[in-house]
Amino acid sequence: TVLLALTLALGMSVSAFAADAASTATMQKNYKVTNGGTTTPAEAFTFTAKAVSVTDGTKTDGTPLTVADMPALTISSAAYTEGQSGLKDLTISHEKTFPNVGVYTYEVTETAGTTAGVTYNTNNMKLVVTVAHGDGDALVETYNFYPDGTNKGTEIENVYDAGSLTVTKEVTGQLGDKNKKFDITVTFNAPAGKTVKSTITLPDGSQILPTEWKEDTVTKTISLKDGESVE
Repeated sequence: TVLLALTLALGMSVSAFAADAASTATMQKNYKVTNGGTTTPAEAFTFTAKAVSVTDGTKTDGTPLTVADMPALTISSAAYTEGQSGLKDLTISHEKTFPNVGVYTYEVTETAGTTAGVTYNTNNMKLVVTVAHGDGDALVETYNFYPDGTNKGTEIENVYDAGSLTVTKEVTGQLGDKNKKFDITVTFNAPAGKTVKSTITLPDGSQILPTEWKEDTVTKTISLKDGESVE
């Protein structure tokens, strides 16, 4: 307690003020779905931030700050349950404080998953943290996010597209039986390197559950007569 009181009496250092001023910021993940009525599969999106450069900043000895002096940034993940979509906040945080004023640039990347139908973000995203003096010696952080590397924004977008298949039966010829039901075999194949997490609904109301996929192939039979079409 005596030591703390003495420290306060002598005045706080810049690093102590920087620790008090260190903050968290937020970006947003937007998980979107095409094909109305489609249910999104559960998905967790994760991110990394890589220190790239620092400008307009020096160390206490007057030499320029380097990438090695930049604090590591942590970006929270965004977890979605099945059927969930829309916006979720991503928190940007750091344990080590920024050493001094300057412009700190980070490259943000999204970890590509393997869920079939999900488009993962491959943009060269950029996060710029500007550290400047605020009141007194306090260091204040300002975060600017560039989702496409050049234009400011707040969202990292991902899209889920289940796709669809339309099957139509046409009977021709003078002896063609237009009232007869024909069995049609449909084989579903998972895209190479992808995992099907979605439930596929068939025209008769039955479903293909994600647990049914074996060796990335599922075969089903549907019945159609002339002029009938199913999706």
